Amino acid sequence: MKISDVKAHHIRIPYDAGPASFRQGASAIAALDMVVVEVTTDTGLTGWGDAFAYVCPKTTCSAVTEMIAPQARGLEVTDIGSAMEQVQRNLHLFGRYGITMFAISGLDIALWDLAAKIEGVPLHRLLGETKRTNIPAYASLLRIGSPDNIAGECRKALALGYGAIKLHE
Repeated sequence: MKISDVKAHHIRIPYDAGPASFRQGASAIAALDMVVVEVTTDTGLTGWGDAFAYVCPKTTCSAVTEMIAPQARGLEVTDIGSAMEQVQRNLHLFGRYGITMFAISGLDIALWDLAAKIEGVPLHRLLGETKRTNIPAYASLLRIGSPDNIAGECRKALALGYGAIKLHE
């Protein structure tokens, strides 16, 4: 089974950060931007991955389209380790960090999704045995600023059922 195409999809999810003051440049961030990587095979099977985009989704999309897709087309899906090593070696000139690794990671995740689909098992089975049946979640709050607003946001998180809170102050 070979990779026939790789596409990047920019998804923007608006949200209200409330009193959070997390900023990029001159404006507050009011949406979650993510890049979803779609990998199709010559058999029609599709795998999906997430390429971290932070505040640069267009750049990450371009990296997937211009750097990753040409390297990935024609690769065998069955040996993820070899395929990823080949892609990383071919793109070494662009660095092993930042946008390049965001895009490479999206491909890697999509290949693991494909591997699970090929095997007909949930992805976690390919990664090892189940260690626990549930994992507690925590509220990860953005930088808020004032102590009163921080306390208010913490009260909201606790009321929603979170038992732990991560602050970015």
